[in-house]
Amino acid sequence: MVWPVPGQDGSDDRLRQSTRADATGSVGGLIRRGAKSVLARWVMAQRRRRTDPSAHAPSSTDEATHAWDGRRRFAEDYTFTCVQPGLGIVARLEWLPGRDANRLWLTVLRDGKAYSLPGGQIIQRSATSDRWRSGGMVLDCLVPLSEWTVRYVGDLVALDPGGPGPVKSEDGTRIRCSLDLTFVAGADPYTPGSDDDPDLMAANLGRAQWDRELLRSVRRVTSRGYVQVGDMQGTLALADELVPIRGHALRQHTWGVRDWGAADYGFQCFAVADDGSQTWVHHVQFPFVTVEGGFVSHGDNPLSPIQGLDITWERRPNRAPAHATLGIPSENGRAALELSMCSDSAFVVDGRGLVELGLARIGTARGAEPAANGGVSGWAMWGAQRRWLPRP
Repeated sequence: MVWPVPGQDGSDDRLRQSTRADATGSVGGLIRRGAKSVLARWVMAQRRRRTDPSAHAPSSTDEATHAWDGRRRFAEDYTFTCVQPGLGIVARLEWLPGRDANRLWLTVLRDGKAYSLPGGQIIQRSATSDRWRSGGMVLDCLVPLSEWTVRYVGDLVALDPGGPGPVKSEDGTRIRCSLDLTFVAGADPYTPGSDDDPDLMAANLGRAQWDRELLRSVRRVTSRGYVQVGDMQGTLALADELVPIRGHALRQHTWGVRDWGAADYGFQCFAVADDGSQTWVHHVQFPFVTVEGGFVSHGDNPLSPIQGLDITWERRPNRAPAHATLGIPSENGRAALELSMCSDSAFVVDGRGLVELGLARIGTARGAEPAANGGVSGWAMWGAQRRWLPRP
């Protein structure tokens, strides 16, 4: 089964209905016309910002945690994703000031094997004022926007990723884990929304159902953040096995109000081809709008925002898709990344959202030129979030 993607979920019908409503001169029509005007000004602002990247680029002070303004569900996270042949790691430390706590994720995915924290995550009371240290995980910013270290010592649970149902990390054999990694940036930070292609953003927002609920939601959304690609080096010890880490990495730092049940479905994918090129895409489906974007990086060239995204995937209940294809326009036509999941894990966050993590092989999509190495052309890490609570 292929999940709904933009343009296949009735959004065009809603757009036609909105256009007819605009002609009536109703209050709803006025709101929609005002929202479209705001959208046009936003797109123009993005175009101006792209000509002057310093106008919105993250600064070194953004690397520190930000003051809590008292809003419910405020959170700030530092997430590091590493991928190399046959191995993927997601390490995440989140500050929850409203709960006086920290949330930890650590998931290690190997070809046919998976390890995670018990229950997929740990929420631990803040014991000190050090917001980068909790539950055995320690982060350290050596050089802002350039170099970080990630360390962890504690237990993980060995999972069975080959079962017919979702991979649950409450059960399994506990093993000792030691992680010592250093992230070195390979490019400037990329700010989703601001650095995404404005035409792509405008096309998606133009298909939205523009009504009062959308405008209220836009006002409520105040999350900020950025991602950054680089290299990850260090060691991973699992029980008696020592695994050298020499991989590509993506780190993410976000802060603001975070509701794990707000979106119907969303995913991020960090893909690294054998030639060293890197692709990062994000895609989020809300009831009223779909937002997506990302970039492609080739060697030392600047990050190039993607201009479109075609998605198909083979759904599995409550876990990462078995297969997914991401079609991305490129200078030479349309590149298609075909992902085949080889290990995954899933767990529920705050009782509101299901998080799915997966390690995938990258092959050549059907209809494209075959890869020289028999079809496998790289590796990718998949991370998705879906609403767990039924909507009223």
